[in-house]
Amino acid sequence: MRKRSRQARRYALPYSMGSRVFDGVNCALLLFFALFCVYPVWYTLINAFSDPEILMRKSIVMVPAGFSLENFTHIVEQDNLLRSYINAFVYTAGVVVYSTALTILGAYVLSRRALPGKNLFMFLIWFTMVFGGGLIPTYLVVNRLKLVNTAWAIILPCAVSQYNLIVMRTAMAAVPDTLEDAARIDGAGDIRILTHIVLPCSLPVVATIALFYCVGQWNSYFKEMIYLSKKEMYPLQVILRELLITYTDNTTDAMKMSAAENSNFAPLGFKCAVIFMSLLPMALLYPFIQRFFVKGIMIGAIKG
Repeated sequence: MRKRSRQARRYALPYSMGSRVFDGVNCALLLFFALFCVYPVWYTLINAFSDPEILMRKSIVMVPAGFSLENFTHIVEQDNLLRSYINAFVYTAGVVVYSTALTILGAYVLSRRALPGKNLFMFLIWFTMVFGGGLIPTYLVVNRLKLVNTAWAIILPCAVSQYNLIVMRTAMAAVPDTLEDAARIDGAGDIRILTHIVLPCSLPVVATIALFYCVGQWNSYFKEMIYLSKKEMYPLQVILRELLITYTDNTTDAMKMSAAENSNFAPLGFKCAVIFMSLLPMALLYPFIQRFFVKGIMIGAIKG
């Protein structure tokens, strides 16, 4: 072992001063960008858990001022925020289940080599990635179907992402044909082949695609503003947008009254508490899906 290590050091390329400077600059830049990405989350966290009375007197930059859960108690007192939290969970769960199921079925069909006109279908899918119908035709369709102000207006339109469909189709096409042939000889149909062979082999991709749909819907607010006009149906992100930008809805009016009546109310701390609560579900979900993430993307992207 020592002899091998000596030979390795003998034939190793010299680590020049230029390489060291280059690596040092890269590490410094990566550290700067990491801090640039982490600091907004840290700033939100320390303001959410800081004492509102101290927040009213001075701004907090790096270190939290005391510790208090008062900002989170104001969230419980707001009916619209709690209702929007539940709505966000309902919409996200519906989108994840419905969109992932459609993506799996579409990807399985497109991954079959015996499918007639497969290239034409793939071209049409790619074409919709470049040219879309636009917002007005989509809204007219949703309105004519009487889906406005319903949860289906959020779940049904644009259910399948073309990118996710192509990634999952590529992963399913990589499953060996011998497994499918053996299953068909044993009398298995397409449904059994999909559920017992293709899906277990493509589990990392399925988990990754489900995570994409989950994060995309959880952070969505624009289509909810278009299709929903009842405030009791708003998800959390719409309420959060109105909270951070405008002060016109009932929730913010109630906050103004509570701020005037209660000196222990800090608007900045309350906003940061709401933002923290909106980040918390995805932050808790990601560690369970992270082990599938890189593998799922690589499986779906290596083979075209």
